[in-house]
Formats: sequence, structure tokens, C-alpha cells
Amino acid sequence: LLKFFTDDKENLGQVDYFNTGNFSGTLYYYSLDGRNTKISVYEDGEVISEFEDKGHATITEQSKAPVAYCEECPEGSYVLVITEHYTDYYVSWNGGDFTYSYSVYMGTTSEWVWVPGTGGYGGSINPTSHSHYDYPHGPSVGTNNHVDEIIIDPTLDEDYPCQSQIIKDALASSSPITDLVRDIFNSTAKPSITIQAADLNNILLGGITPPPTTGNPLHYFITMNTERLDVSTDIDIACTAIHESIHALLFYFSQAGSFQSDNESYAQLVEDFTIYWAPNGGDQHEYMENLVGHIADALYDWASSSGYSPANFVEFNTNDIDNYDGLREYLGIIAWNGLTQTTTFQTLYPIGTLEYQNIIQLINSESLPYENAANPKGTPCNN
Repeated sequence: LLKFFTDDKENLGQVDYFNTGNFSGTLYYYSLDGRNTKISVYEDGEVISEFEDKGHATITEQSKAPVAYCEECPEGSYVLVITEHYTDYYVSWNGGDFTYSYSVYMGTTSEWVWVPGTGGYGGSINPTSHSHYDYPHGPSVGTNNHVDEIIIDPTLDEDYPCQSQIIKDALASSSPITDLVRDIFNSTAKPSITIQAADLNNILLGGITPPPTTGNPLHYFITMNTERLDVSTDIDIACTAIHESIHALLFYFSQAGSFQSDNESYAQLVEDFTIYWAPNGGDQHEYMENLVGHIADALYDWASSSGYSPANFVEFNTNDIDNYDGLREYLGIIAWNGLTQTTTFQTLYPIGTLEYQNIIQLINSESLPYENAANPKGTPCNN
């Protein structure tokens, strides 16, 4: 099998295996099973370089490339081009326009390419390059292919612009747990998240993240409750976004069956979940009670970047051994939102006690700020 690679269109039509004529370009030889066995470089019909790996019969990434061997030939060199292949999937909602859904990594291929010119070629590494469009589309150089694997549904952006920005900012916060979410879902690996909005017919639900479907096993859908988006504060929305992203994270690790991280502060927790908890049918909320501190840290970074100051939360400063300021203490309470039915929470704050009632009231003040004379610290959106 032969492949001619050239921009010499004028002479290409007259070239074959037995007569290269005035051909300038590269001729690739392949075995019947598709392996590259030889490369010949031509200049005006003359061979100026040939590349074979006789020790292995086929040319591989480990093969040692030769240099041009005629004195009058133009300088050049062989460059190993490594290509990552992805298949993009698109979805049409209710028969409407197609929008990008997720990408699947299909593997890597490599090929040696002759690059003519003086000065040699040191090589470089470029990011995976093509954009995600609302329709199938080919490569576009210069755009990171996987910049947005945490995908905000367009209708959420359109109908709830303020809330959508809070969600984006919350998931961009700097903390071990949100860093991990971005590392997993914004990487070039398979998993991804779509965040959308719908009426969940229960205002007590901030959002839901169901297990992935069998047809799309590593794509997770977070649905924010529009009833809550309409009334809740920015603190509640940020907390819900982080909480639901952890559900997606735990689903992913449960499916992946393994975990690798340099950050020991949560590596052991997720390893425990993967190895011991999830296979035994454990409830995610009962496990997530171990991550309340991480949720609070993420909220604290988001709140600090959003203009919240500890000076406005001094009444929550307990001066305990953690040495947290009042803002961090308050967000440590809010981080229990969605986890108040867990065993640990109800052990720490038994139902019926004044402390339990106070904490539930604080959480509800952010979730339902217009009810029961609530006095939230956060601010509702006004779209």
C-alpha cells in the first residue's frame, strides 16, 4: 500500500510506484495490515532521504530518523506528529438545534513527517485543537478542545443569567474539592457535566444529579431547581452547585473504580468511597458528610472573591480551635445544606434542640429568603 503526500498537484497525477517523474513530496509504504514500513522523500523526482527501521520491520515512535544524504539537497528533518483522536457527540433537544454534549477519547496515533527547510526542526507540543460548536464541525486551530467539559445549558444562561454566573464562579473557586471537579471534568478525559435547570416540583430541592444513563455512561446531568433559582440567594446557589458537582464526582469515581491524586487531604476519602462505600450500596449523602469542610472551603473562596467580608459575619466567630473567621464559620453551617438528614448531622445537632433549629433556620434563610421573616446573609438574583 502506498500514500503520496505532497502539495505538488501538477505532477501528482503522473506519479505511480514505477515512475515518480518530477515528483516532490513524501511516499509512504505500508504493509497489508496498515503498518508503515518505509518513507521516501523526493525532490524533483530524486530520492533525498529514506527512512526505514530494519531492526523492527516497521517504523514506530522509537525509530531513529535519518537525515538527508545528498550534498545539494535542501535541508530538512523528520518530525514525529502525535495526534489525539476524539469523537464529539451532539444532542438535539425536542427536535431543535444540535448542541455539543460531550467528547470521547478514541486513542492516539503517530506518524513521521518530513519537514523541508533550513535550520532543522526542534519540534513542539500544541494543545488539542478544535472548538465545540452547536453543530458538528471540523478542526479550528488555536482553540483548546476541552476548555468546557463543565457545560452550562444555553437555556440556563438565557433564562437565569445571574444564577448561571454564580454557578460558574462557584465551580471556579479554589479549593481541594472544586479543583478536583475541574481536574476531572475539564480534562481531556471522557467524563463531563451538563448543568441545566428545570422545575423539580419541590422547592426544598436545590438540585438533583441522577446516575448517568447507560447510553451516555460518563456524562452527568445536574439539574438546578427553577423554583429555588427564582428565590434563593447567591450563597444557596453556590452551595447547591458545589454539592451537586460532588455527586457527579462520586458517580464518576464509583464507575471508574480507581482514584489517583497528589492531594492527600481528600485522596483517602475518595479512595474509601470507591473501594468500600459505593460497592456496598452506601448513600452518597451519608458519605458526603465527610466532605462538609471541603464544601465550606470552596464556598469561602467563592464568597471572598464575590465581595463577602468576615467583618460582616463577626457574630458567627466562635474563636474555636479551628481559628476560622466568622464568614468561614457561617459557610461551614450552610455547607450542611442537603445533608441535614445524615447520621452525623443529627448526632451533632439532635432534632428538637435549639442548636438544631437555629442551624436549620440559617440554611433555610438562604434557600427561602422571602419566607418566615428570614434574614439571609446572601443576596437573591434579580434577573
